[in-house]
Amino acid sequence: APSAFAPKYVLFWMQIPADRIEGLKGIIHDHLQSTDTYSRIRQFLREFLSHEGVIKGAAGEDKILNALHERGVIDDLLRSIGRVEDLAEIIEKRVAVSSGTGAAEPTHKRQGDVTKSPPRRYVGESDAASRPGGVFNPPSNRRYLHMKLLGGKAFLDTLSHSSQERGTATIVLHVQFEKQRFRSRPVPATVEPRFDENFLIELVQDPDQTEPASVASLLTVSARMSFVATMHFADGRSVLVGTHRLEWRKVLRSGQWTVCVELAGPGAQSKVAAGLVDVRLEVVPKLAEGLIQQDIENQIRSEKAREGDADRRFYQYARQWWKDYLQIRDAHHLRLCKIFAMSDDGTNRPVCAFVSPMKAGRLLDTPKHAARFVALLAYVREETIGGGRAEVWSSAHTFLSKQQGDCEDHATLLCSLLLGFGLDAYVCVGSTESNAHVWCMTRTGSGFDRVIFWESTTGVRYIHNDTSVGARQHPYRTIGCVFNHRTFFANNQPDDSLQRCFFDLENESHWKPMSEEALSYINRMPTVSLMPPTIPILATEDVLEATLKGLIESHRRSLGLEVTRWDEDLGYLLTPALASYELERIIGISVGNDEFQQSIKRCVPEGHTFKGFPIQFSHHSPQRMMSALLKAKVAWTSLGAGATTSASASASGFLCILRTSSLCGACLL
Repeated sequence: APSAFAPKYVLFWMQIPADRIEGLKGIIHDHLQSTDTYSRIRQFLREFLSHEGVIKGAAGEDKILNALHERGVIDDLLRSIGRVEDLAEIIEKRVAVSSGTGAAEPTHKRQGDVTKSPPRRYVGESDAASRPGGVFNPPSNRRYLHMKLLGGKAFLDTLSHSSQERGTATIVLHVQFEKQRFRSRPVPATVEPRFDENFLIELVQDPDQTEPASVASLLTVSARMSFVATMHFADGRSVLVGTHRLEWRKVLRSGQWTVCVELAGPGAQSKVAAGLVDVRLEVVPKLAEGLIQQDIENQIRSEKAREGDADRRFYQYARQWWKDYLQIRDAHHLRLCKIFAMSDDGTNRPVCAFVSPMKAGRLLDTPKHAARFVALLAYVREETIGGGRAEVWSSAHTFLSKQQGDCEDHATLLCSLLLGFGLDAYVCVGSTESNAHVWCMTRTGSGFDRVIFWESTTGVRYIHNDTSVGARQHPYRTIGCVFNHRTFFANNQPDDSLQRCFFDLENESHWKPMSEEALSYINRMPTVSLMPPTIPILATEDVLEATLKGLIESHRRSLGLEVTRWDEDLGYLLTPALASYELERIIGISVGNDEFQQSIKRCVPEGHTFKGFPIQFSHHSPQRMMSALLKAKVAWTSLGAGATTSASASASGFLCILRTSSLCGACLL
């Protein structure tokens, strides 16, 4: 089977056209028969079955394949085939002769001539990557794990959507290991999605290592692999299908392992399987000698015991701490003091585990850029079956994969980024006038006397108790606790109203702290890295502009306005204004208005009126954009007014804002 071949052969198998598969099967059959491989496999199977007995299912297949590798049967087969280029030439000659054409059109390209395919990966701070077709020549001093996705099954949630939605929906599988992130190409959303990808994951990221990590050192790498499956619809919506954290070290037994990854539903649905993904793992370069299964199980069992012990110690501490807090004041049991939260994998975790300092490298220049980036991720208030809010806190990897989340997802990600910029940042749990809410806070000044609230769903900043003229008034009413990755403080003041609160967190009469030693017991969520843009921004803008123009023209024709003229010069003049709007969203100060007003006055003829309607979207669906525009009174009037310049200005405005939004939003793809 192609899945049993070494990674360097994967590209060849992926490039065989479907109409030549039958001929290829015959060639392989002849080769195996001529090299006496069949008889060797039969002899091996007789010995294996007499010793192990009959083993059914995927586990039996995996055990047999591993045994074949250990016996050297597969390695001998690969050596007998030789280079993949030689195999390609043999096949081409055989196919040409059998077809009578004399010379066949090449079906295989040399490695240097391989046509580049679209990127299917996120690249972290290393050169580890998934290359098209799985072809990659790793450095001799690195140890990698070649992951092959073999397909999915039992994705039954796809059936809960209408046939029209399923017809255009796609499923994407995201994989994370430490700071490396990978993503499959979108495949049609079916019950059995056809994932077919190759990822090359660096197991030990140490730039100073001179030789591949030993199998003993690999056994001590306790980080698990995170799988996240998301479903994406044509209108720009996305939903979380399921997650799984894989204990990958079982591959160290023989260097190869085929496993069926069971994705669990999000949050409270974690006990229900959301889908299965078949995955083959192989250590590259090949291990000289594997580990005993018992040694691997003992290591994993020991680590789980330590994690469980740490969880119990913190839970016991938190329970006593909570009792002490309630005894201080009767009203404390009514305050929004959040100590534990359910994660997307269905596990109750301390809220401090969801925050970890995150450095964005060169992708985000300032904390304000970080706030703008997080705000561009769609804010979706999660609801549970039967109504009510489903409070599930997502890991950073899950949140960035599904590209949308609730207020706590935005707040924990923004706090992590602010901590990465070296700020004294915290997540705040409290309420607005209508709902419970989560946002961020930073303290600055010599005595941390200046407190700034960051609304992570919008990127807007508010200064606490700012009485200056024109100051923004924050929407928050009460606050119950604040925390980050190292500290947790519960509001201990007589009144939890935000207006009357002091934020001298070091004052225990105002804020009850948790012990930093107790917080050090927490098993934290895996950290991630933000990744460079993958969206072709200019091409995306061109497509959006053309599609929006067509939708606007169609809408105007439905109103009896047959002619719609587009003024490209006026559209270009809107660029500075929209750049100014975006800059204002980031730094909070409006600039460049004078130049924009002067250019518009010179362009608009006397007796004409200019109307502009700036609007921003956090998605790339022109249909959803048009629907939103028609619901806005100003835009609806402009689009139906029949004024040539109005239609032109509106369309150009939409595009320029989309350009800015596309640039900011492209960091998580």
